[in-house]
Amino acid sequence: SWYQVSLLCALQLLKKKKRARRSSTFPSSISRIYQSLTMMLRDHFLDCPYMPNEAKEAYVMLRSSTSQGIVGSKSYWTSSAKSIGLIDTPNGIFWSNGSDASKMH
Repeated sequence: SWYQVSLLCALQLLKKKKRARRSSTFPSSISRIYQSLTMMLRDHFLDCPYMPNEAKEAYVMLRSSTSQGIVGSKSYWTSSAKSIGLIDTPNGIFWSNGSDASKMH
């Protein structure tokens, strides 16, 4: 089986309530995972109503003391996505559990 890949806030997923702004995203291609994640970090994490204040404070502290290159590069996210078997399709990024992987190519 094939599954479309999305990035989403695990805290909101666990709460199963109305989602806040940018709590989920479906990147259009593997090369856009990094951009989608950085937008989620910028626009959602500090506003997430389910993230504990201590976690928000730790995130702000880490963000202010880490250079952009250390946080993660686009090439890291791209190569990691490919290494776990994610593939680009005209309909977005997909992952297979292996049962019918040959059907998507």
